[in-house]
Amino acid sequence: MRQYQFRLERLLSIRKYREMEWELKLAAVSGECVRLQTEIEDMDQARRSTLATRFSVRGLDMNYLTASELYMRRIDAQTKSDLQELEAKEREREEVREGYLAASRDRKVLDRLKERRIAAYRREQLKEETLQVDDMSGSSAAWKRYHT
Repeated sequence: MRQYQFRLERLLSIRKYREMEWELKLAAVSGECVRLQTEIEDMDQARRSTLATRFSVRGLDMNYLTASELYMRRIDAQTKSDLQELEAKEREREEVREGYLAASRDRKVLDRLKERRIAAYRREQLKEETLQVDDMSGSSAAWKRYHT
């Protein structure tokens, strides 16, 4: 049986490539979101650690208390900045995810079309083979009857 040649194979490969590009974009943006979330968690842990050791390490050392207060303010400012950036990245991730879903949907449409056409081609080939076998078996019986 001859192999089926899908006429839209080039278009399918282009759509697969576009889907892969969107998938890579989505992975990059998701990685940024995870990085920011980790950074926020680290800042929160540093803040809690500073609060826990504030009075126990040096007693009532005013320089240490002032420095720890300034450090916590910097942590709070950094956390606020990271939260705003995370919100922006989450919105960007949603937009990229929609683009990825659209590219994936476009590729899947062509994949399904290709599968249906291959199935139809195979059914047609099976019909032709059946007809050929029937033709050969019928003609061989007739040949035997005629030549015996």
